[in-house]
Amino acid sequence: MNKIIFDPIHGIIELDPICIKIIDTPEFQRLRFIKQLGPVFYVFPSANHTRFEHSIGVCYLAGEMIHSLKEKQPELEITKQDILNIKIAGLCHDLGHGPFSHSFDSYILDTNKPFRHHEYRSCIILHHIIKKYNIELEETEIVKIKDLIYPDGSYNLNKKFLYQIVANDKNGIDVDKFDYLKRDTYYLGLKYNCDYSRIIKLARVINDEICFPKKLIFNLYEIFYTRTRLHQQVYSHPVCKSIEFMIVDILIDMNKEIDFNKCVENIDEFCKLNDNILTIADISKGFNKSKKLIKDIHCRNLYKYIGDIETSEIEVHKNNPNSIIDTLEIGISDSFLENVKFYDKDMNKSFNIDPKFISNLLLNFGVKKINRVYLK
Repeated sequence: MNKIIFDPIHGIIELDPICIKIIDTPEFQRLRFIKQLGPVFYVFPSANHTRFEHSIGVCYLAGEMIHSLKEKQPELEITKQDILNIKIAGLCHDLGHGPFSHSFDSYILDTNKPFRHHEYRSCIILHHIIKKYNIELEETEIVKIKDLIYPDGSYNLNKKFLYQIVANDKNGIDVDKFDYLKRDTYYLGLKYNCDYSRIIKLARVINDEICFPKKLIFNLYEIFYTRTRLHQQVYSHPVCKSIEFMIVDILIDMNKEIDFNKCVENIDEFCKLNDNILTIADISKGFNKSKKLIKDIHCRNLYKYIGDIETSEIEVHKNNPNSIIDTLEIGISDSFLENVKFYDKDMNKSFNIDPKFISNLLLNFGVKKINRVYLK
């Protein structure tokens, strides 16, 4: 029997029994304790939403998109199993996130190991959940779901469009982005967001690829513009980044005892990790450096943001052991839609749009590279 829940972003959400079985496991419930925006809540107090509700939101939007495609295009032969697989992929795409999400992957884990990627870990954990709790899914379907979460380009020759719904590695237009942009702006209390509803309803498959009507260029631009504004004003906010670097130093200090690289390869051990790791450091014996950093965060004695510097000045600051150089690339390239296919009056023919046409039509193009310096 399906279960009904209420979400402040999408309203009433109906969840399949198999999705409920996955949600009601300790491995999935762990996402309640991993904040969607990591340390951002230290600066924006209402940004306390977690990977848990985001994952449910992506599950819902994935279902909405594939149902829309099935209804408009019966010739696609979308099956009930396809729909279920897409929903499970949306639900479980973030299972592999570690404490403070991307900071954990980028600064703590070995870059040469596949376990460094949270999508890879999501697939491993999902397989573990299915086997451990006897969830009724055939092995062939499990493989498909894992491919939907972490596409590698070697898709099933049939229905390649399915791989562009949850994690679109071709152009970045997917339901994961739709949910987190809407959810983040809502909990941050920002007035701007993006309207994904028309994109979902008017998306169409042509030549086994998800395409959009030409008239939705502004809506698609809005997706990327909202993302850019969030990076500029929130995700890369100097104080948020300062606290992030302090948390990274805490994790590096704890890594001496815990060895996170070994931990991520042990599912049972990894699934014990979440953002509460700072509390563990604070109440455990040892970790004196971590304890001081945690106190400094709470007392607002933060790493100091010095300012932006030119590329030519980087070497000077590299020689200072107390300096941190953070390189950011923020903006929208005029080729941001070069891998997006559109359709117009002929709904069976897709085409690309000339970047010059787009750059003349829309504003605020250009990617800016910024080097920021912080002092410990």
